Amino acid sequence: MGLRWTILLAVCAAGAVSDLKKGTIPNRILLTGFAAEAAGLLWTEPLITLGAEEAKLCFITIGTMVLFSPLFFWDLCGAGDVKLASLIFGSVGMYEGLRVLFWGGLPAAVWSLGVMISHGILRQRIRWVYEYLRTWMICGSPAAYPVGITDRNTGTAIRLAPFLLIGVLREMLFGG
Repeated sequence: MGLRWTILLAVCAAGAVSDLKKGTIPNRILLTGFAAEAAGLLWTEPLITLGAEEAKLCFITIGTMVLFSPLFFWDLCGAGDVKLASLIFGSVGMYEGLRVLFWGGLPAAVWSLGVMISHGILRQRIRWVYEYLRTWMICGSPAAYPVGITDRNTGTAIRLAPFLLIGVLREMLFGG
């Protein structure tokens, strides 16, 4: 277990606790994580030797944030979740980041399915996805997400940070 994984574990644990208690991941936790990753990078690599690998990780961090931003705008996850995912990808790279996302996303999907079934909204959500895709295919632009009916308002919001913590722990313990 390297320095990057240790920092990532600490940030994910703090983010998960905050997400469970308050429903948000504060920027101070995320910025501390980004700063710690940068400091750890400079600690392990002298400034003169920083090169292509480090530049690639910076690009991955920014790219992940850009790619995951539509999930925030479509109200599928919070801004803190997007920033935490970009920290994960930027810390450990694309391959291990995808593995963390998979092993965290799998239990999150199962939990989300259970929440939708218990609240009786599974059929409604399937219909929304169907109408979204159908409108997109016919009109060339996607249908608008129903305004005012958000997961935060209905009590069905999923706290993603604890599941990302599960993915980080799984990769730390059993990762390839």
